[in-house]
Amino acid sequence: MKPYEEKDKYVNFAADEKARYRKKKRSDSSKAKARSNHKHIKKACLLICNTKHAYYANYCIICGKIINWEIPMVKESDYYRELGKEEIFEKYMGLEHKEITDIFDKYIPI
Repeated sequence: MKPYEEKDKYVNFAADEKARYRKKKRSDSSKAKARSNHKHIKKACLLICNTKHAYYANYCIICGKIINWEIPMVKESDYYRELGKEEIFEKYMGLEHKEITDIFDKYIPI
């Protein structure tokens, strides 16, 4: 094994060369930075889970994160009743429909 002083003779340091600094450019193909560091912009929609149930929800239009979801209900005298699928579609007619496999998913595919 060579002593420490002799090792320095054989090391080629790239720091001696003057390299021009290149500023990092924002990538057009990747939106990972925008998705990781942003404020959520909410948009209302109807989540359709396995074509059986429909839920009212808000999601972020940038990353697709489901911000909150709820089961649409209506108050009748002393109790609350869950709306049927047809009633939900009539009440929220103007909202877009997003299909998901499980209601407990955190993100919607965009």
